[in-house]
Amino acid sequence: INWAPPDIKTNVVVGARVRFKQSSGDETVGTVQFVGKTEFYHGTWVGIQLDQAKGKNDGSVKGKAYFSCPPNHGVFVQPTALVGVETEYKPNVGDLVVVKRDTGNVRGTVRFVGATQFYSGSWVGVELDDKLGKNNGTVKGHSYFQCAPQHGLFVRPSEVQLRSDTAPRSATVTKLEALVAKRKSTIAAGHDRLQKLTSDLEKAKKKAS
Repeated sequence: INWAPPDIKTNVVVGARVRFKQSSGDETVGTVQFVGKTEFYHGTWVGIQLDQAKGKNDGSVKGKAYFSCPPNHGVFVQPTALVGVETEYKPNVGDLVVVKRDTGNVRGTVRFVGATQFYSGSWVGVELDDKLGKNNGTVKGHSYFQCAPQHGLFVRPSEVQLRSDTAPRSATVTKLEALVAKRKSTIAAGHDRLQKLTSDLEKAKKKAS
């Protein structure tokens, strides 16, 4: 799950999945069912239906219904209590990410996003911080990016999550990093072709002699 900063004007809307801090300091997740003014207190309030019966009401407060949910599943919080809004994350080259693996999460940096020759669909190439990968950015003789041996890993976009300690990246930085990565990939691919041509030339010379 990836979380975007909450904005009461844009992404805090009915149906959105949100994470918020309770008065106890604990963080809880639920679905927004109401956003607006109330009769029980001034200001803007967010009515949330919790996944579990850990709320305070059923969407009604002091006889006034703002939304409907099972008993003890409803809660009202002010926008300042919101921590994040669930969002679909689209990886970009240069992003610092966490990769979800069966053996546990691993950290790394996105070095490639796109189609590959080894399998259909979209893939994300990640340079891992630790030696826990499967390659060096090259798969079946084709180079997609370059990194140290066993630091490269290719996964589906759904297996990648932006690290929570990552500051938002500017569009300019993301675009430039993508261009640099693409150029490196092109150079690496050219090097692979040159090696093949050189090998073919040597074979041809041997046959000619």
